[in-house]
Amino acid sequence: MKLKMESPNSIMLKLMSYACKNCIERNLARKWNETRSVCLTATAAAQINRDADRLVLNVSQGIDWYYSKDIQIRTKEVENAFTSAKYANEIYPGTVSSVVYNFGNEFNTSTTTHHLSEKIRQQAINMGLRIGAEILDCSDLISSDLRWAENTFLTWFLAYFDFVVCDATAYRHEYYMDPFEAVNEMEKRFIQYSDKLRQARPSVSIMLGGLVWYSKSVGNNKEFHNIESMYKYWSTVGKWAQKNQVEVRMFEAFDEPVGKGISAHAGWWQEANDENGNVGYTEKILGKLFFNKT
Repeated sequence: MKLKMESPNSIMLKLMSYACKNCIERNLARKWNETRSVCLTATAAAQINRDADRLVLNVSQGIDWYYSKDIQIRTKEVENAFTSAKYANEIYPGTVSSVVYNFGNEFNTSTTTHHLSEKIRQQAINMGLRIGAEILDCSDLISSDLRWAENTFLTWFLAYFDFVVCDATAYRHEYYMDPFEAVNEMEKRFIQYSDKLRQARPSVSIMLGGLVWYSKSVGNNKEFHNIESMYKYWSTVGKWAQKNQVEVRMFEAFDEPVGKGISAHAGWWQEANDENGNVGYTEKILGKLFFNKT
């Protein structure tokens, strides 16, 4: 992924929708589009793609696996994810390119193999979707006690999924580094992850997720939490990703209006209204304002 100082219309955003979450309401009778608004992310992206007549937004439809261990809820979550993907791709083909199980760190044999099936994998293949697994901390996945050479579960796990997303969110101390140093630390973690994972399956595709740099400080780190440092971080990440052919995903493309503290300043764009109350977004680097066309 190469980030340039350009308008959002010229950047195909990688979005992750986690997920329909019927488990929040504990009402399994609800339809997939009557749960949480995040379940409509794929539909909204498809409508934008349709109106633009090109693939502007690409969505990985999430399956929130770790939230509940109830088999009925997990089954409904899977059904909702595939229904959402199918609906979006009927509006604009290719909007949803994959479904991704968000495991957190719940990826051991007892919580995984009992619920994943070849039927689910075949359903993804029939719909033209890749199937991925996101791990909160891949350092747990590659821990030495898993006995890589003999561990048939890990071999099966990596063969089942088309790709693995390792959450590479920086450790807290890295936010107090120069952005170049933080990217070096990220690279070390990626090399560690990929070396170990490819011992179990040489052809495994590995992505980095959860990457973030804050554009504003709410504490004592004003030296590096600013727009200039954010641009330096993402420019360096972009060059590294392009050189090494690694797909990376932003933690957030837009600042969260309801975010608190430093987490409210993680996006490449921020919301901005004009004097007439029209809602738009400012690209932080250029200071360029974009408004939705009506």
